[in-house]
Amino acid sequence: MKCALILIALFATMNAILSQDQAHEGATAFKRNKALPDKSITGESIETGFAKSVNGKELLVGPWQLSLSTGEVVESGVYDSEGKKTDTWRRFDLNGKVTLESTYKADELNGPFTAYGAGGAIMVRAFYVNGKPDGMLIRFDAAGRVTKISRYRAGEVTETIDGP
Repeated sequence: MKCALILIALFATMNAILSQDQAHEGATAFKRNKALPDKSITGESIETGFAKSVNGKELLVGPWQLSLSTGEVVESGVYDSEGKKTDTWRRFDLNGKVTLESTYKADELNGPFTAYGAGGAIMVRAFYVNGKPDGMLIRFDAAGRVTKISRYRAGEVTETIDGP
C-alpha cells in the first residue's frame, strides 16, 4: 500500500512537471521591470518568467516570479498554457515570509486560501470554488483565536458566527 501511494505521488509530480514544460513550450524567457502589487513594499521590481505570442497577444506561461532588484521575492506562481493563473500562488513580505497563499484554476480562486499577519499567524483561512468562497471562511486575531466564522455556499453567506 505504501509503495502504491509513493508511485501515485511520483506520477502526479511527473505529470505536473510535464504539463508545465508543455505550457511554456515555444515560449521565450523574459526579465523586465513591473509595478509591485503590494503598495506597502517599495523599490524597483523585476518580473521573470516565460511568454509566448498567441494571435498577436503576449501570454505569460509556466513559472513566474516578481522580485525586488535586491533579490527578495515578492510574488510567485504559475501560468497555464492559456496565460491564466493556475496552481498555488504566494506573496511574500520583505523577510521572505508568506503573507498570502492562494490556489487558482483558469485565473479564478479555486481551492485553499490563507492570509497571514505580520507575525506569520494565520488571519484568514477559506476555500474557493470557481472564484467564490465555498465552505467555511474563518477569521483569526493575531493570537490565533477565531474572531468570526462564515459559512458560504457558492459565494453566498449561509451562516455567520462571531467569536468571543
